[in-house]
Amino acid sequence: LGSLVCSLAATGVSNMTVLGYEGWRVAFVVVAALSLVLSLLLACCMRGSQKQQWRDTSVHSEFMIFLGFFKLKTFAVIVIQGCFGSVPWSALAFCTMFFQYVGM
Repeated sequence: LGSLVCSLAATGVSNMTVLGYEGWRVAFVVVAALSLVLSLLLACCMRGSQKQQWRDTSVHSEFMIFLGFFKLKTFAVIVIQGCFGSVPWSALAFCTMFFQYVGM
């Protein structure tokens, strides 16, 4: 929902001039400021877990845990199809720019 609202608002402002600045720059700053405010709000309101057990978090141990997931064949299939499936969705991020260029 947030992505949809930001896309619609930023697209509308992107070709305008707001207070002497290009609209896309204003939209970028507004989204960044809202993200910062949300992250500070979440950091202040969330409670930490005090009863959590600490474990070894070296790069090697984390990598070995990650490789352990590939023993599950379904996990490997999901990851591999996700690599191929993410390419078209990345290209769709440029739809708004394409529509602006063609005058839609």
